[in-house]
Amino acid sequence: MATLINDEQNINFTIDFLKRIKDTIIINDESETFIPFILKLVTPEKMYNTDKFVMSVREIKYLIENLNHVLHVSHQEDYTFDYYNSEALFEMIVSFLSEDLLIEIMIWINIGALNNGDKYGYDEGYRFIVDLDTFEKFVIQLERESK
Repeated sequence: MATLINDEQNINFTIDFLKRIKDTIIINDESETFIPFILKLVTPEKMYNTDKFVMSVREIKYLIENLNHVLHVSHQEDYTFDYYNSEALFEMIVSFLSEDLLIEIMIWINIGALNNGDKYGYDEGYRFIVDLDTFEKFVIQLERESK
């Protein structure tokens, strides 16, 4: 599982693919073939945890490609990548902060998708900071587990 832990060690974000792309039969094309995954966000006040989420193979490749791009962007400039799952399950905004050489992560989770629609119409989110090394390990692990 690919995990991000913030600098203060009190927020933990995990994506854990339940199936690998190579073990999946591509139906029609990569945008119509879905991979289930566990999304977990643990904060001092709350824990969000679900295995009901899916991403298409195309989305997984797009996410990993762009997270890698954040790692390789010029360290002279700020850069932001915004990923929003096509199923409207979660959003991940990743910003490289050139002044401090840190990565700012914002995670927004669709509450209706977590509880079968018992509560709906809004997202809950958190913003936290990780260092480049932690972010790189997350991206490498995400890529390794998806293949």
